[in-house]
Amino acid sequence: MYLKIVILFFCVELYFLQCHCDEPTKDQKDIINSSLWGYGRSKGYRDDDWWSLDLQGVKDVIEIAAGKLNKPYEPISLEDLKEIGLRLRYSAEECKSYVKALLKFKYLNHEMERLIDDLYNEYSCDQQDGISFDGLKALLGRIPAGYNRNPPKFSYLEDKRTAVPYKLSKDFKYWYRNEIFCIIFEFFFPGSRVY
Repeated sequence: MYLKIVILFFCVELYFLQCHCDEPTKDQKDIINSSLWGYGRSKGYRDDDWWSLDLQGVKDVIEIAAGKLNKPYEPISLEDLKEIGLRLRYSAEECKSYVKALLKFKYLNHEMERLIDDLYNEYSCDQQDGISFDGLKALLGRIPAGYNRNPPKFSYLEDKRTAVPYKLSKDFKYWYRNEIFCIIFEFFFPGSRVY
């Protein structure tokens, strides 16, 4: 009897891990890539990095990719798609790299790293998966105060992981290809950082 329970538990765990894997395979990435390029070509976009779609277009690409990936797909509303983009989380290492970009530093000294870690812990609220976009903005807003008389502005649009929630918060209408990948991967593989 004990062996049957262990086997059953193992099967349930295997099913759970298979359905909720964080990292897509190379084939899955290629399928998503080809779905996006195919949709772009059907709409008359050239093969460059700067063509853009509105959220309805992103939703259409997700539907196409779901069919090719053989993933269960229930129609998603544009509001739900916005929620997916807003749930991106940022690790402590990502926060440090954003601080380096903000201050235009190559390296962070020990004191600065400790300050970032303290702020990160303050804004993470003991969550294992990182801090939210609002937490990241608050963290970046507190960094330059002691290091620069005129605090620099962080350009959220330069990085796709910060551009997505920033654009959603400002009601931008169009998304560039790298940001579209970010939204699609967050839809299919929440928490993945492969895009």
